Amino acid sequence: MDRSGAITCFSPRGAIAGFGKVFAILVCFVLFLDALRVAYETVSGWHQNFMKWGSKMLAFLVGFWPF
Repeated sequence: MDRSGAITCFSPRGAIAGFGKVFAILVCFVLFLDALRVAYETVSGWHQNFMKWGSKMLAFLVGFWPF
């Protein structure tokens, strides 16, 4: 305990700054997860479209098979 006679009090600015940092980190983490979701959906869509195209192409090429 400080016996110098000075009055100490809790400063809410420090608490608010700490909350702001934690909130900013949380927002950045959520944005990172959203970027991962968009990347996954894009790659998954490309894969599905390629498989559909490949299936149709093979069916077309098999149509020329003489047996």
